[in-house]
Amino acid sequence: MKVFYRGEQVILAWDSLSAHWSRAMRAWVADQDWLTLERLPPMLPS
Repeated sequence: MKVFYRGEQVILAWDSLSAHWSRAMRAWVADQDWLTLERLPPMLPS
């Protein structure tokens, strides 16, 4: 994504999968100034 969206700000909506929010992933995301994560709720209303 970083190469494809070079020079752009990216907002990524992620589900609540535990792997997405691991310490390692949160640390990596914190270093990516071009990437913003939005966490989706565990269950979306019908």
